[in-house]
Amino acid sequence: MEPIVQKFSITSLFGCQDVSLSIIDKELVLIGENGSGKTTVMNMFYHMLKGSMKVN
Repeated sequence: MEPIVQKFSITSLFGCQDVSLSIIDKELVLIGENGSGKTTVMNMFYHMLKGSMKVN
């Protein structure tokens, strides 16, 4: 069974960077320095899946 989401992209995170995530084998690993936006990305992903965020 194919995963529901295979790729997730955010444009202009914090107004300056684009983020593109690929989900491979139903796993996603985020690695980054403190303050780089890992929790923000996961919060946006959660709200997108929940349906409480507008998706383009």
